[in-house]
Amino acid sequence: MTALPPLPRDRVLQLIVRMKGSRVVVVGDIMIDRYLVGETERLSPEAPVPVVAIRERHSALGGAANVAANVSAMGATCLLVGVVGDDTDGAAIRQNLAIARLEDRFVIPIAGRPTTSKTRIIARSQQIVRIDDEVDSLLEGPELARMTKAAREALADADALLLEDYNKRSWRSPGGGGFPSWWTPSIASSSSMPAPPCSSPTAASWSRRWARRWISRTGTRCRRC
Repeated sequence: MTALPPLPRDRVLQLIVRMKGSRVVVVGDIMIDRYLVGETERLSPEAPVPVVAIRERHSALGGAANVAANVSAMGATCLLVGVVGDDTDGAAIRQNLAIARLEDRFVIPIAGRPTTSKTRIIARSQQIVRIDDEVDSLLEGPELARMTKAAREALADADALLLEDYNKRSWRSPGGGGFPSWWTPSIASSSSMPAPPCSSPTAASWSRRWARRWISRTGTRCRRC
């Protein structure tokens, strides 16, 4: 695939100005990034690994939530759609969304499904290890129905849609080849969604398959800004 040339600076500035009047929906895998920063001076007697004495702890929105925060910071009205667990990490995400002045009404709590978290342990300005707490099972039944309802409500008068897939499979439809169950030709052709969605999936093969299904369902292709 031939890489597109970079956008001119003036065009980038024009797009940033236009963001202030836009309503953008971000759908995808919501997660929280945690950082444990400390010092290490010795190896553990239990195994050949460094012992890190933690001096600082902080957290930040990750995944689709981070994208939503960035969109909001550029001046757009942003609605985040996704799932979190009914746990302390889920509560922390809501707190961070409030700090970023983002609504959480389309963030769906799922009992028994942990909030995706990535904890990084850092010492001497280097990441020692990353600990992931997550599940990658597809949403089904009532949980998928709630997600579908939230996505459709959020898209009612949206100008743009961003799909953020980090291979957590929290919003793809079972048996649908990865295509979101709530994304239908009627939504795609709606006047409230004049442009195809932008996606930044982790898996390149999934991206190509999704694009082919988008074209076959809607008859339109993604276009550059």
